[in-house]
Amino acid sequence: MERDLTTIGFIIVFIGIMVIIIASILMVFSQPIQDSGGRVNVGGCIIIGFIPICFGYGDPWVMVLAITLTIVLVIILLLLPYIIYKRNIKAYP
Repeated sequence: MERDLTTIGFIIVFIGIMVIIIASILMVFSQPIQDSGGRVNVGGCIIIGFIPICFGYGDPWVMVLAITLTIVLVIILLLLPYIIYKRNIKAYP
């Protein structure tokens, strides 16, 4: 069953929103925040075009993880046009 790229895009966005909602709910109902001297680690990457902008706070492994995930995403973004091109050539010889 072949799906339209628009449908797949909407499904991915919907899954992402659901993951955010579920993570927020789990965070609220998890252990209450106490002054136990816990450490906070935060990391993320924003990809604008093909330029990744990474940030992180906490242990160094957070930044390493964010950069690794960004490299994987950039490789996928670079390969996606090639995959679509090959798919179109096979569909319309």
